[in-house]
Amino acid sequence: MSLYAWTPYVTAEALRIVRNVMKSTGNPMSTKEIFKLAVAQKPQKPIDPPPPIIKVRKDGSIKQIPYPSHPEHPIRSVRYLKQVVLPAMEHSLEIEKFHTKAALSQTEIEGRLASLSKSANKAKQAAISGTLQSVWLWRFRSEPPPQQEKEELEKLYGEEVGVGRDLSHLSKRRRAARVKKVEKAVKFMRSVQLARKTGILREGSEQSTLRS
Repeated sequence: MSLYAWTPYVTAEALRIVRNVMKSTGNPMSTKEIFKLAVAQKPQKPIDPPPPIIKVRKDGSIKQIPYPSHPEHPIRSVRYLKQVVLPAMEHSLEIEKFHTKAALSQTEIEGRLASLSKSANKAKQAAISGTLQSVWLWRFRSEPPPQQEKEELEKLYGEEVGVGRDLSHLSKRRRAARVKKVEKAVKFMRSVQLARKTGILREGSEQSTLRS
């Protein structure tokens, strides 16, 4: 299997560009809409693409693995945006993906019609133009995580370090010291869990993005 030496995780510049795009419209956007506007933005520092991968077939012929659609841009492909950048922002609770029904943009209509024959294309276009279609969109989160999620996190981090234990048998001074100790332990465990989740996200994204 031939692989690219592309950065398999989200970069600060990629995050900056996507944030700017989503803030500039102020409306929920599809992945393709975000990509179209993102690649139109000039990066602060262009990417230096890695050397192309050359694959030698069994018959001795040589094949060069094609580059992503925008190899010099921080958002190098729709696949990288979809499988790495947006999931990273969702994981950090910065954005969320939701399902709704809406009229498709011209970009989305063209995307749905791209693989159809001419006759099927015309019929499909007439069917989806001007009608509400099921779509998945991205938007910034305006609210903190649900209370249930917060309680689950507190339970996950707290039980192991003593949150909720009866401290009535301790003196006032020792009780205050124990509370501070538990708070410090909870904070530490949260940072460890976040680091683990980030590592899992990067590891899971690596295989799917090395080719993108």
